[in-house]
Amino acid sequence: MRVLTAYSEREASAPSFPAHPIAGLAGTSFKPQHLQAILAGPKPRGVFEIHAENYTGTGGPPHRALEAIRSDHAVSLHGVCMSIGAPQPLDKAHLARFRALVQRYEPALVSEHVA
Repeated sequence: MRVLTAYSEREASAPSFPAHPIAGLAGTSFKPQHLQAILAGPKPRGVFEIHAENYTGTGGPPHRALEAIRSDHAVSLHGVCMSIGAPQPLDKAHLARFRALVQRYEPALVSEHVA
């Protein structure tokens, strides 16, 4: 119950980032080595796919880069390690980290591998 309450409060608060429409835009995977070129380019350029597991830490250079991208571009958050269709139970700690990223970056799209 606490998780749902916290999520509802976050949804009700003002977004941290501007909304960027994604209709008709192409997407590409975000690579940190291209950060400066992306920031110097026209906006919006498109949608950047972010692999969730690359941002499970709480801060540092990866998050500063993602915050810079998210300010001017829509992002799609994609996970690859949840193993939703696996025989073992869902890793609740991983799910919590994934959820925190969704709340923090307000992606336009969210996806995860089924197995």
